[in-house]
Amino acid sequence: MSGALVIRASDPSLARRSITKIAGAVRRFGHQPVRPETIEGAQGFSVAKPGAPRALVMLERGDEVVVAYGADSARAALAPSARLDADPAFRSARGALAGGFSPSLYVAVAPILQLARSSGAGASPGFQRAAPYLDAYRFLVAGGRREGGTTHSRLVVGLR
Repeated sequence: MSGALVIRASDPSLARRSITKIAGAVRRFGHQPVRPETIEGAQGFSVAKPGAPRALVMLERGDEVVVAYGADSARAALAPSARLDADPAFRSARGALAGGFSPSLYVAVAPILQLARSSGAGASPGFQRAAPYLDAYRFLVAGGRREGGTTHSRLVVGLR
């Protein structure tokens, strides 16, 4: 199992300071050593629990903040083989948002359920009871737009 979260920061200097502060907090309060990391030109740190197959990696590069489970996941997030806006499922979700709203959050449900099923969680009775309801969801997308002095937000849930 691996994966990464990529966040676009509106202020790159804030992203850099945040990674530095988080690394400092982990050093002070964590029980695992913090190692500096540089991957694909991004700077940050990693922390690994003994016996864990991968380290948690946090990096920043310009306006990107990456939180990944393992260096390979971080590398893939920083140098993706495809862009999200090329994914037909994302384009469908973005279209559902409509009205001049720009997506700021997108969650594709199927890969999350696939991960749960493949990791063994799918065998739990609770998951099995919830699965028919969860399978009904395609995506969740949220976005906003400014109009004059007012900020509008919209959340759309895509159903099958």
